[in-house]
Amino acid sequence: MDELEEGIRVCSPPCNKGLHSLFFLHEIQDEIYMRLVESGNQEAVSNPRLKEDLDEHFGRLPASYALDVHGDKAEDVLLHKNILAQSAIKENRPVLHVRFLKYTRQAPDETESDDDTPLFNAHKSELPPNLMKDNETVPLHEIIFSSLDKPKILSQLSALLSELGLNIREAHVFSTLDGFCLDVFVVDGWPVEETDGVYRWLVLDAGFTAMPSNFSRQ
Repeated sequence: MDELEEGIRVCSPPCNKGLHSLFFLHEIQDEIYMRLVESGNQEAVSNPRLKEDLDEHFGRLPASYALDVHGDKAEDVLLHKNILAQSAIKENRPVLHVRFLKYTRQAPDETESDDDTPLFNAHKSELPPNLMKDNETVPLHEIIFSSLDKPKILSQLSALLSELGLNIREAHVFSTLDGFCLDVFVVDGWPVEETDGVYRWLVLDAGFTAMPSNFSRQ
């Protein structure tokens, strides 16, 4: 974690382990479960053990994880649970998931950045017409990794994303009690919404395993 470049926001806040805090964390877990049920989520409807599965999922992660996903991130919790389940299978590791999040404005000191890279130029023509001339608007993507937890894995992943030409805006880094990592990066630098190009580079060149249901053009 110490080897991340200056300016990257690493989100893994400490959490008080008092009784009040533990009660609050259980409230978060219950809220996420109820949101999934009330939204009619397919897994929530079809899995009678979902409540127990979620309790096990939160139980293997630090308290800071529950605080990080608090709010409107119920679907994300299921995604993280399934990614960790895939990562538990040796043949699948390391597991990768990529998705487009939203368009955002560049910071003032980024508007003059060099976009003349092979990866950027290869996809620049795919930008939506209303954004072709807007150098201040960039898409944000989320990249999730999971594998066995190892020393310096965060700095290695950061270097890998940098090699792809991506800028890390946030890094949410968690280690499970049973020795796995769940690392969630919010990045910019990929010029289009679709994620196939990112998948191809990381899966074919870097050796990651893509989540099967998400290896498609978005």
